[in-house]
Amino acid sequence: MEWYKLKCCGLKDSKIKKAMDLVETYDEFINFSDEKLKAEKFTEEEIKIIKTSIDDKNYLEEIEKLKKQDIKLISLKDKKYPELLKNIASPPLFLYYKGNIDILTDKTFAIVGTRRSTKYGRAFIENIIYDFVENGITIVSGFAQGIDITVHREVLKYGGNTAVVLPCGLDKIYPWEHRKEWKIICERGVILTEFPLGTEPYKYNFPLRNRIIGGLARGVLVVESGEKGGSLITANLAFEENRDIFALPGDITYPNSVGCNNLIKDNKAKLVKDASDILIEYDWNEKEIRKLDSNLNTEENIVYQQLTTAMTVDELNLYTKIGCGKILSILTSLELKNLVMAVSGGRYKRKV
Repeated sequence: MEWYKLKCCGLKDSKIKKAMDLVETYDEFINFSDEKLKAEKFTEEEIKIIKTSIDDKNYLEEIEKLKKQDIKLISLKDKKYPELLKNIASPPLFLYYKGNIDILTDKTFAIVGTRRSTKYGRAFIENIIYDFVENGITIVSGFAQGIDITVHREVLKYGGNTAVVLPCGLDKIYPWEHRKEWKIICERGVILTEFPLGTEPYKYNFPLRNRIIGGLARGVLVVESGEKGGSLITANLAFEENRDIFALPGDITYPNSVGCNNLIKDNKAKLVKDASDILIEYDWNEKEIRKLDSNLNTEENIVYQQLTTAMTVDELNLYTKIGCGKILSILTSLELKNLVMAVSGGRYKRKV
């Protein structure tokens, strides 16, 4: 934690990173002579900052604030620092966190998506999360409305490990309406950020946050995305770091599927229809993967699950957003499988 003294004294991150690259510990670095520091391209002003960091009062005050809020701090040189994140092009020098950072292992995967999620996307998440939890995988996401919070809630429902990455300081519960989940994740998972106390969720912080989401994970799954958006930024940043990208395909006429379909079209993402497509990729399927009901594909399962009562095609489309033409095709397939039957009024219902 002593490396943090340099930040509290006002030394630029680029120079702190340079110091970390030179030696393993702060004590080793602080004992460099002025001549040695000058030889390493530190200016006289920077050398003054470095030498005064030993007894810096700002550091002591900052550490006390963190302790009062039960926030822990680690540096890039710490053994607890997540190994996957350490290997990206620009890893955060310091991470602030609440909870158990030890859950961020090699078996960590990210799931992100639009804030304007639909029944289609949410139902897909509900179908796959159980298998991730059963196989001991930590799921990372961004805590936002829509897909992100659905991911966190589903993981918590099954007692799994989930991690939140924030675009602000940990003294800000963001978004506020998720404060119930915040409390639970602090106790059972981990919430982390690279931003110090007092930092607001400024717009320019989100891409920085997104690189951490992708950096913590072996791969990233995008579930519903428009042509532009934060989830695509996360995917593209992760792609640049040679992480695997996966995407849930959708109706080509539906705005929420444009981003995912484009990722697949551009060969940046692998198409995903269920949890096995990801678990087998990493040999993570240690426990038998739960099959979709009656061996249905994802869209068939979504329509079948929606038919808790007799519904018309228009009603099914209202909830699933799959498209009326596609739903008719799906219903025909379900009828052939003897799972669904047509009833009066143009409605369909389950047979089993």
